[in-house]
Amino acid sequence: MRDALVLFETLDGPGTIVDLGHSWDTEWKREARRPHDERSPRNDTPQYQNRADETAATRRYGSSIACGVCVPSLTPRS
Repeated sequence: MRDALVLFETLDGPGTIVDLGHSWDTEWKREARRPHDERSPRNDTPQYQNRADETAATRRYGSSIACGVCVPSLTPRS
């Protein structure tokens, strides 16, 4: 990260590409290419990190719509 931040001081214009010599571990690719999905099942029921998050969402949006993405007035328009 320090290498990237130093670039703010040394780059002389937009469009410059600098190879910092770092690379991501490729383990995530092997995980993504597994033949079946081992994550928990996905559904349209809101999932919360903890009870406090669920309570806050329910207070703000009501018990029938407790997901900000589902509230039409909060959906970004382009």
